[in-house]
Amino acid sequence: MLFGREELLAEARAALAATGRVVLTGPRGIGRSALLDVLAKELSGGGRPVVTIAPAPSTVHVGLADLLTQMAPENIGDLPSRQAEAIDAVLCRGDRRPIDALALRLGALALLRRLPAAPLLIVDDVQWLDPLSIDVIAFVAARAELPLLMARHATAEAVPGLDRDATEIAVPRLTVPQMVELLGSRGLTYRAAVRVHAASGGHPRLALALGATPRQADRRPGAARAVSRAVEQASRDLMDGMTPGVRRLALLTALAGRLPAHTLHRVGVAARDVAYAELNGVIQLDPDDRLRPSAEVLADLLLADAGPEELTAGHRTLSAAAPDEPTRLWHAAMTAADPDAALAHALAEARATVRAQGRPGRAAELGLRAVDLAPPELDRGTVVRWLCDAAEDAGTAGDVTLVRRMLGRLEGVGAPAADRARARLAAFDAAGQDLDDCDELLSTVLGEASGHPGLLAAAHLRLAVRANITEGAPARAAVHARHAVRYAVAAQDPAVHAASLAYLALMQRVVGDAEAAGTLAEALSLPAAPYGERITNSPRHAASRHAFFDDRLDEARQLLLGLLPAAEQSGVPEDQVEVLRALAEVEVRMGRCASALGHVGRAMVITERTGMSPGPTWYSAALVELAAGSPARARTLADGAVRASAEEHDRIYLVRATYARGLIQLAAGDSAGAVASLRAVQDLQRQQHARDPSMLRWHGDLAEALVAAGDTGAAAQLLGQARALAEQLGRGAGVAAALDRADGVLRYATGGAAAALEVLERSVDAFAGLGMPLEQARSLLALASAQRRQRRWAAARDTTGRAMAIYREHGATPWAAARAPESGVADRMGLNAADARIVELVAAGARNREIANTLFLSVKTVESSLTRIYRILGVRSRVQLSLLLAGEGQ
Repeated sequence: MLFGREELLAEARAALAATGRVVLTGPRGIGRSALLDVLAKELSGGGRPVVTIAPAPSTVHVGLADLLTQMAPENIGDLPSRQAEAIDAVLCRGDRRPIDALALRLGALALLRRLPAAPLLIVDDVQWLDPLSIDVIAFVAARAELPLLMARHATAEAVPGLDRDATEIAVPRLTVPQMVELLGSRGLTYRAAVRVHAASGGHPRLALALGATPRQADRRPGAARAVSRAVEQASRDLMDGMTPGVRRLALLTALAGRLPAHTLHRVGVAARDVAYAELNGVIQLDPDDRLRPSAEVLADLLLADAGPEELTAGHRTLSAAAPDEPTRLWHAAMTAADPDAALAHALAEARATVRAQGRPGRAAELGLRAVDLAPPELDRGTVVRWLCDAAEDAGTAGDVTLVRRMLGRLEGVGAPAADRARARLAAFDAAGQDLDDCDELLSTVLGEASGHPGLLAAAHLRLAVRANITEGAPARAAVHARHAVRYAVAAQDPAVHAASLAYLALMQRVVGDAEAAGTLAEALSLPAAPYGERITNSPRHAASRHAFFDDRLDEARQLLLGLLPAAEQSGVPEDQVEVLRALAEVEVRMGRCASALGHVGRAMVITERTGMSPGPTWYSAALVELAAGSPARARTLADGAVRASAEEHDRIYLVRATYARGLIQLAAGDSAGAVASLRAVQDLQRQQHARDPSMLRWHGDLAEALVAAGDTGAAAQLLGQARALAEQLGRGAGVAAALDRADGVLRYATGGAAAALEVLERSVDAFAGLGMPLEQARSLLALASAQRRQRRWAAARDTTGRAMAIYREHGATPWAAARAPESGVADRMGLNAADARIVELVAAGARNREIANTLFLSVKTVESSLTRIYRILGVRSRVQLSLLLAGEGQ
């Protein structure tokens, strides 16, 4: 079974139907053969004959023999003798004799025409075909007008006569969600799958080899790493056939980590070598024009294969071509074998420069190298300071492994407790959303930080984050945030003071504390944090989230756009992703679908490149994809976010991802699935004492799902509770408009069509006034259903047209397709999707219990639904309903 290749398979099928010739290209191990196998099984299962040809390198006539043996060559007695002799010669039957090419062509064509139907020819590794095989296969394919489905290596030349006029489809590497799906089917956790993706670069064969022994995907910078024979073989397959120029480029890229494209001419790399290396899957070009190894294990293998002299020469080349002084120093330092105080101090100074430039990962490496080159007589306090600084840089970059190395070095040199506490806080920062095992670490910090209020403030702020994310306990998080505020005041640390107040305000909002606005205002009144402070949990970022919750969308967008340059310059992946995600969510609510796709796409790239926790990014991407991309991708992302968040015990994004899944199910008409998902959201929110209905707006969606599933009583109860809570907390028009829409759906489902029109029109107007066009269009579709229920066909058509125009204007075509009314008889009669399905089953002769079993409903729910349907349609029995449907159908 293939994972994540559905769109690629669909593209290949469509191209084959359109042009008759398709060639899949890519490096070894990318999955070309697996795709051919799937397509072959599909087509042969559909009754079409399939002839599969699999040539081998340095072996002539194997491909031709495959063709002939699948066309019953034993029945050649009535062929002309020269044709029969030519076929026998290829198949090594009889005496060895020269092969008559023309006779072979004609004989093969004659055998082909005896088949019951014209077959599909599939040629794997078409580049290995010998000239005679190419000649014959091309001849019979052209004369018999056979479709051709082929695969060849990305660096191989096109095959004359076969590739001509073929549609070429490059097989890409697997993305992180696809890798999680693939390796999850083999029992790997998402975290292990993310590590395997980074180590394999998304190459399927290499990933499967690593997935069999996932610990081999754990990279330890600067340390040799043994790998299994399968991993080594898959890696060497990718490097097979590299020219000396390509190998040198790959080695330089491995040494540099990320090599700026504009320096290639300075290190003597030819453009053709870059192109060849990319096609071969050895390197890849990032959006910022930097080359890097396509897989970490390839870099490791290249470095292991190179001798000391070659490595030294590579570093010297990169040092001479370095675009800046810190990079020059780094490569120069990598050639130093003995302690050097001057070089160590220069590296420490370069670390500070690089950190200020927003490159925390490289800053950490410079700091660690400075410690490596420090002579024994160097002051221990200086070494400890360098290690602490480097640990904080590594934590900012999200490199847990590097932080742990620094912590081990600090313990090894007997660093003071407060310095060890700084490194442990960095380890927490590097953990991302995976905070479940950080309680012991933070407890140790509290002990080591005793007497240091600044460190205690930082520790309690992180304890607040952990309580909220891992425990789902916003009230406990608020307690820790208050401790952090108190210690920050004592330490006179305005940055931590402001961040602690901002986090406290968020927790207060979650639980419905009226003090939230005042706490946020106090945080915003403090002096702005100096450049380089973290953006996540800063007062301005918190203000953007509160504006988003309050539907002050222009304000939220402007705040986030103001934070984006600082996030990009900081080089902190978590800050960059957080701002980009938040911006995408704001813009999709504003109907700016193209911009939302762009921002969430950038967040996905950073998340995948850095190995960050993907749950938050996948949640945001699922919402954006549902509105403006692919509903299928939206569901995959939402499911992945649910799984990732559950595995990391991230309660916050488990709730949000489950909500996204429920919304996607609702849009797809899966009312039972939507009810299950959104009920889970309701339960999780109750457990977490999350009361504010403006933060995650599941209430109206669950009510709509309940109505569609026939449970109108539960929907009415939920809406009443949500309205009361929103009024109590003073939440704005956006929350009320969503509840009005659900209320309208409930009213027309229960026979109150006139009242339904009033509340739905109110919902439409409210969303229009708030600048939320996609929500406005969704309310318009609900209004159109109510109008059809009243037989107001012209008004319903106009209302539907308005909704579709909004969707098209804002690029929200997937949502439009998912929510557009069907043209069936039941829909024309004004029934919702659930009722329409019941009517279809009644018309087919199903009894109530059969309908209940089919739709996973209770018999009582089916009976009440039918009573409501009879009232809506003005009939009194199944017989009258069937007669009405027959008349409508005519």
